[in-house]
Order: sequence, then structure tokens, then C-alpha cells
Amino acid sequence: MARASSTLTLFDLLPQNVTDNILVRLPLKEAVRTSILSKSWRYQWVTIPELIIPSDFELFPSNELHGEEKIVSIVDHVLKLHKGHLQKFMLDITFRKSNPDLDGWILHLSTKGIKELVLEILTENGYKMHVSIFSCQQLTVLDLASVHVELPSEFTGFKSLKSLKLHVVTITENDLESLISRSIVLERLILLEIEVQKLKINAPNLNYCFIGDGPLEELYMETTRVLAFMHIFLSWNVENVDQGKSCNLAKLLGFLPAVEKLELDNDSLKVLSVCNIPRRLPNTLERLKDLYVLVNLKSAKEIIAALCLFRNSPCLRHLRFFAYWPKDDAMLRDEDLQGLRGYFDCAFPLLETVDLKIEVLDRVAILFIKFILGTSPKLKKMTICLQEMERYGCSILNYLDQLQGVSVDAEVVLLDWDFD
Repeated sequence: MARASSTLTLFDLLPQNVTDNILVRLPLKEAVRTSILSKSWRYQWVTIPELIIPSDFELFPSNELHGEEKIVSIVDHVLKLHKGHLQKFMLDITFRKSNPDLDGWILHLSTKGIKELVLEILTENGYKMHVSIFSCQQLTVLDLASVHVELPSEFTGFKSLKSLKLHVVTITENDLESLISRSIVLERLILLEIEVQKLKINAPNLNYCFIGDGPLEELYMETTRVLAFMHIFLSWNVENVDQGKSCNLAKLLGFLPAVEKLELDNDSLKVLSVCNIPRRLPNTLERLKDLYVLVNLKSAKEIIAALCLFRNSPCLRHLRFFAYWPKDDAMLRDEDLQGLRGYFDCAFPLLETVDLKIEVLDRVAILFIKFILGTSPKLKKMTICLQEMERYGCSILNYLDQLQGVSVDAEVVLLDWDFD
């Protein structure tokens, strides 16, 4: 007995919870290698609660298997040996064609009480998610990329899902809306490059929403009473959008009573201003404190839309304003500018900081600078980034010297901005 006890190592004496904490912090390949530490550690890794298999993962040192056959063998080996429940499973894999083993893996995971599932599955024609994924009712995080998703008719929702991310996922508008609305405790939503044109989001517990790039033409936030952060990055051709429908700006922003941080990037403002823009939104953005907006200074509609945002954000404290100047767009005429002046009828009673990035210092850019400085009594700092500081810097300083506004004591910082 004495001889047996003398062969014990520190690793053998560690409590199980400590062992689990060590293994879960190691890459899977290294966790498997801990089997050589001692006899008692030989299969410790098979009960770790997280399995992360990246695209470059290699488990077997031999070169007997290659390509897809090797990948299948690795995943099969890991899943076959693993015992107990899984908190998290992550797989990044590429096949030339949809592989039948994928269905078996998803089915196996559905029996593991999985809570976090992250899958990026690249195939030539796209992999259609196996129906068994919809039985994973303990899921709290679902992150899918490059797959097809079709909801079964009997699907009633993910009752525990709090975070949903879809990237280049093929799904119909109806299925996407159902997936969101039936996940009744959903708090975080990220949609990237999803090929839908209209989307209605009904998620009463949603507090974070990021929508990036896609052919979306109409976005309606139906029930989002606690949404605090929203980022929209849209880019597409809106010339053929039906001019008769109601304004997207009002539909989207008029029903965000709790939003505190809003970011409208790329062509988002262009798309949201395709129709007549109201002076007042259905509901004022009373809690909005931080706004980022990208505005085409050659577009009267985008300027009016930006001013609508300002007018309906009485508690705004931080403004990030990117003014760009598309070379192919026609400049605003004198009569256009005259017509715009009537929309500069709002103020920033609580605004403290402004970051203004200007591609070209034209008359509209100067008008915005004067407007912000002249209507922001609590402004502490305005940072103006110019693409051509040597050309425009002196002009800005001259305008500031002549300005008789309420924010003349605010610190104004001029920076050279590199747009390349």
C-alpha cells in the first residue's frame, strides 16, 4: 500500500471541481493530452462541459486520414467519448458537399442538454440544419453561420434562449419572425447578411440588437420595450423602393421607448428616409443618450431625417456625426438649402460631447457646426475631424470666431482625419 500511495502525483490529489476548471480553460487538443499526466487523468477530459472544435483542429498526429475523412473521424471520436451534459459546443467546419454525418452530430448534441451552440458549417450548397436542433430546449445561446434553417410546423420556440446570432443564414421572413417571437426570453439579437426584405421584430425582453448588411427594405420594431442598444448597418439599392408606404424611420424609431444607444451606419439613414419624414416620431426617444449617425450631406432627405432624430431626442448627451460627400451625387442647390433651414428648429439642451467627422467642408457642414454650437448650452467638447485640415482648418477657426452662440465656451478640437 505504501508503494502505491507513493506513486500518486499532485494531479491525482486535485478535487474534481478543480480538475474540471483546469480542463475547461485548455484548448480541446491540450485537454485530451492531459491523459498522459497519470492513470487517473486518462479520461478526465471526456466529462468537460465545453467542446470547442475550430477549423484547424487536429487530434490525431498520424497522417493516415486526410481532408474531410479526417475531420469526420475527429468529431466522431470526440463526441463518442464525451460523457454527461454539455454546456457549450462550438464547431467550425468546411465540406465540399453536405455530409450525412452532420445530421448525426446535431442529433447527438440534442441529447446532451446543450446550452450554448455555435456552428459554422460551410458546404457547397449549404447545410440544412437537422430538425433535432429545435428540441434543444435548454439552449441559452444559439450562433449559426452559413447554414439553412427551416422551422418545423410543431416548433413552439426556444423557451430558454437569451442570445441569437445568425450570419449568412438562409431563412424565410416568416420563419425568422417566428424564431424571434417564440424565443420569449430573448435578450440579444445579431443578424448579419440575412436575405430578407421585410422584418418585424417582436421581442419584449430584447435589450441588444445588431442588424448588419442585407437587402432589408422594411424593419419594424413591434414590441421592444426594454431595448437599450441598437446598431443598424444596411447597404443596398433603394431607388426602386415603393414610395407610397409609410416612413421606415417612424416605424423603426418610433417604437423604441427604452433605447439609450443608437447607431445608424452605412446607408441606413438613406433607407430609413425613402418616404415622407415626419417632424415628430410616434414616440419621443426620451432615454436616448448616445447617437451615431452617418449622413450624406448631398441628400436633403437624409439631412431632414437626421434632424428628425435630433428633434425627437431631448436627452441626447453624446453625438457622433459622420458627414460624407459622395462624389457621384449632385450638390444641393441654393433653393434646396433654403428649404432645409426650416428644419433646423430643434435644440440639444443636454448635449455634452460631439464627434464630427467631415469629408468635405461645404456649406451644409458649416451649417451643422453652427447649428450644434448654437443650440447646445451644456456642450463641453466638440471634436471636428477634417479630411483636408490644411485646406479647411483656417476657415473653421474663422467661423468659430464669428459665432455668437450659447456654446462659445465649449472646447473645440480640430483633427486631421484620414479617410483612407
